[in-house]
Amino acid sequence: MAARPRELTPDRSARHLFGAKMRAHRERADMSLERLKDVVMVSTSHLSRIETADAMPPPDLPKRLDAVFGTDGIFEELYGLARREIHPDQFRRRMELEAQSRLIEEYAGQIVPGLVQTEGYARALFETFDPKATAEKIEELVSARMSRQTLLSADFPPDISLILDEAVLRRAFGGPAV
Repeated sequence: MAARPRELTPDRSARHLFGAKMRAHRERADMSLERLKDVVMVSTSHLSRIETADAMPPPDLPKRLDAVFGTDGIFEELYGLARREIHPDQFRRRMELEAQSRLIEEYAGQIVPGLVQTEGYARALFETFDPKATAEKIEELVSARMSRQTLLSADFPPDISLILDEAVLRRAFGGPAV
């Protein structure tokens, strides 16, 4: 008996929508992952992870999917959105785990963890690490960083235990006010 496919969540992000559309078109074409693998030259396991949004599609895959399914550029458009999503994949997975957590324990030896940064601290970090970034880009990053903190005011927020190296507290970003 074949395993039941994991339920998709296309409303979560462009990457999730990409995966849901890929599965929908594949199933509409009555095509297994194994058969699609042979056509687009991407491993079955990677295609499966793309469908469930556990992996980002490789840059050349959208064009091949559009060709296979005759979708007139829809996968290239979705990929363009997915690659611009504000949180990189590895941080998005962390945020998903944080949202499910009852306890978050962290040691920080370099900077204050993102989940508890202030706006000023986050802004100073982003400006320091990318001095060529535009003001709009910095504000977008700060807003995204601050959006993570909604977890802390949820109905049942996780307990948080942080150990900060003294250097984290003494390392100045943005001046004394920050």
